[in-house]
Amino acid sequence: MTDLNRWIKLAIIALLGFSFALLLKIPVQSQTATNSLIQEARTYYQAGQFTSSLQLLEQVSAKFATEEQTLQQAQLQSLISLAHQQLENWAEAQKALNKGLHLLETQPNNDQKQQVLAQLHNAQGHFYFHREDNKSALGAWQKAQELYASIGDRLGEKATLVSISQALLHLGFYKRSCDTILDAWGYPSYFCEELDAENIPDFLAVSEIANPRLWQIKALHSMANSYLLSGKLTQSHEVMVQTQKLKSRLNRDLPLLENQMILTWGDLYKAIALQAQEFEEEATFATASDKALSFYDKIIALPNNRSLSQILDAQLSQLDIFIFTKNYAAAQTIIPQIEANLTKLPKSKNLAYDQLTLNRSLTILLENNVQIPYSWEDLAQKYLGIAQQAQDVSSLRLQSHALGYLGELAYEQNLLLELTPQQYLEQALHLAQSNEATEIAYRWQWQLGRIYRDRGEIDRAINAYSAAFLSLQDIRSNLVALEQEVQFSFREQVEPVYRELVELLLVEQSPEQIAAPENLSFARDVIEGLQLAELDNFFKDACLVFKKQEIATIDSAAAVVYVIVLPDEQQEQDRLETILDLPDQDLLHYETIVPHQVFEDTTHKLSQYLLEPDRLRDIQELSSQVNSWLIEPLQEDLPSEVKTLVFVLDGILRNIPMAVLYNGTDYLLDHYAIAIAPGLQLLNPKPSFTEPIALVGGVSEELSFAEPTSFVAEVSQPEQLIFSSLKYVPEELETVANTFISKKLLNDSFQSDILTEDIDSQPYSIIHIATHGEFSSNPDKTYLILWDKLLGIKKFSLLIQNREVNQKKLIDLLVLSACETSRGDDFATLGLAGMAVRTGVSSTLASLWQISDRSTPFLMEKFYQYWRNRPDTNKAEALRLAQIDLRSQTQNDWDVPFYWAAYTLVGKWN
Repeated sequence: MTDLNRWIKLAIIALLGFSFALLLKIPVQSQTATNSLIQEARTYYQAGQFTSSLQLLEQVSAKFATEEQTLQQAQLQSLISLAHQQLENWAEAQKALNKGLHLLETQPNNDQKQQVLAQLHNAQGHFYFHREDNKSALGAWQKAQELYASIGDRLGEKATLVSISQALLHLGFYKRSCDTILDAWGYPSYFCEELDAENIPDFLAVSEIANPRLWQIKALHSMANSYLLSGKLTQSHEVMVQTQKLKSRLNRDLPLLENQMILTWGDLYKAIALQAQEFEEEATFATASDKALSFYDKIIALPNNRSLSQILDAQLSQLDIFIFTKNYAAAQTIIPQIEANLTKLPKSKNLAYDQLTLNRSLTILLENNVQIPYSWEDLAQKYLGIAQQAQDVSSLRLQSHALGYLGELAYEQNLLLELTPQQYLEQALHLAQSNEATEIAYRWQWQLGRIYRDRGEIDRAINAYSAAFLSLQDIRSNLVALEQEVQFSFREQVEPVYRELVELLLVEQSPEQIAAPENLSFARDVIEGLQLAELDNFFKDACLVFKKQEIATIDSAAAVVYVIVLPDEQQEQDRLETILDLPDQDLLHYETIVPHQVFEDTTHKLSQYLLEPDRLRDIQELSSQVNSWLIEPLQEDLPSEVKTLVFVLDGILRNIPMAVLYNGTDYLLDHYAIAIAPGLQLLNPKPSFTEPIALVGGVSEELSFAEPTSFVAEVSQPEQLIFSSLKYVPEELETVANTFISKKLLNDSFQSDILTEDIDSQPYSIIHIATHGEFSSNPDKTYLILWDKLLGIKKFSLLIQNREVNQKKLIDLLVLSACETSRGDDFATLGLAGMAVRTGVSSTLASLWQISDRSTPFLMEKFYQYWRNRPDTNKAEALRLAQIDLRSQTQNDWDVPFYWAAYTLVGKWN
């Protein structure tokens, strides 16, 4: 069973503790005997023995009916319905709810009736939730919340908020889901994204709760799962630590909840291992994998007569770990154990999900040539059987998964089945769309597109891929809440949809079709969509707001150059597809084919040689090669009116400053101002200020901090990093401070609290920071150095965003003059683009590598002079002129690219 489905199962169980507590509030006759039966039913239920619990509840219901305690009998129907839901007796579950509502019709309209009505709506919400109708579940729980609020029942309201958070998560609103838990906790005005692992303990104040209630433990457990499923793993870990502290103070035996918490710990460390694998952190990957296995071992060691379902969950998760750690011998050993346990469980939706999970693992093992006792045909038949079970239990999502995976398998292995792979995928797509499961539908649309493409049906392929692209746009906010197979495999499961669609649009069609304005316009939109998706994946949320814009409305003297790299593995070559966007003209398309090894060697060597001042001849030779790929094909089409080139780049090309491109005589910088953008739709608006006000800050002295990490201390041992002194920072800051109305923060005044207060309280239009910093493809390793701490990109972005919310004024320019990109990281400039876009500033001027030299104060002085003193000079042109001035200082050897090419302008250039 997937982690998401396991949590659904927990969510159903979670309500019971509240329901029993509420039932005991209403006076009944024969109080002691009745309460004893209810408590016994509660114990059975929380131990997972639902049949025994149901039998006792039916006894109590009959007793209430005999004694004509109608209100109590009505309320008991919610518990009876919940027990039937656990046993997947859907008709009986709904019958109990209908009976409860009917019994209430004769009752006086008082607080007790409203409370029972609220509980019935609560149970109805769980009925819908278990049936995968999340919208109806949300509606039922919102009704329950309103009823609890109307009678001042805060406990009932808090319980229902926990349920509402679960419905929101499964609808893709994971931020709202987590925020709803904060509402239940008593913080309706706060947001989960503002919390990090450092401030969560103080914020939740668990240490002040001496006598915790069950709802509090379940709420925090839900919050931890919200963070986990949305990829916020350090926050999830810290919330689980706090949950464990609360649980230790609750003197109650809750085996089902305790086991679910152990499974969550296992799931969390498994996610940490997958993330470490994504970032190529081998030691952390191994340690986290082992910790996950150890938590699952605790569940597997339980007596299987009471915990078989959870044991199976743990075994399936262990199999998953064995596969991604390539421990195939262990995988082969555990498979028979899983299969034996599957035969011991009654048929149900949960069982079918477990069988699907196992079959997916078997498929992956066979793809890796691991010996298992099944053929491709055997696995196909298993998928058919799971699809039939899904139909029997009315699960459209499960049926869609089974048929879709079957279609994929049949196509890849060329299996002859009753239907064609295309037909199975079409059925899977219809089921997903019927269930409004866009996050599933995109995959089947993509696979259908591949089939059409391979058959040469390009028009149909484009239609299918376009549908997949639009589906991905629709689920931006939910992309990181997909199953972990997708969540940590962006470059295998999501990115290819964009690249393969661009290839269809720009390569596979006829020249006339390719050149058609509407075709090029759509291709441009897909390229921008990929840029947006990469940033969403970088931050593990869809926080970026975009607005489609045309270049003519931004700058009539600028041209946008879109470049995407399409690898052709069969031909061992790369296609550089370029679209030129000129103001008020049709788009133009260019294609350059480069041998793959030549492209890799040239771009990597150039990015490396730029860091070496004595490599001028090598740099010019390599940059001339890149110039021939990117600029020469479109040179003749650039009108003389174009003064600025805005590049939307791809892959390793982002690590190369376009200013350094060389035509044998001149650099590109000699003819054009240059800016970098992740796409026009992500450009932030340009603010208007009557008089610029600058905050200038930085650190010049040597400092030492622990290396930032994405991972919790148990699985990661960060090194101590030493940041050398930057002796020219005081001069640089003084230069900027003398140019504008300003405030300067140097060394011990450049601390987090002071910086936060200043940014939040003053209407700065310019923030100029001269300190060590690094841009990385890992957001947790993208940071700035303050005097007292490392300031990560997420905290820095929130600091700027909160300031703009409070003051309703945007920052025009952010300068980061002493930062660098992470060495050997082809996607490091994602960190720069992420900082530029996420902060919401109009423009960001940053260095791609660090230059500890007087050249930086010189360049910054010239940049600000040109920009401030020449009203017709925009930021890109001011930077160009400053770089040319710097190059002219040959007596200092500043004419080599190491000194002047490091600086790049990201975002709005005008």
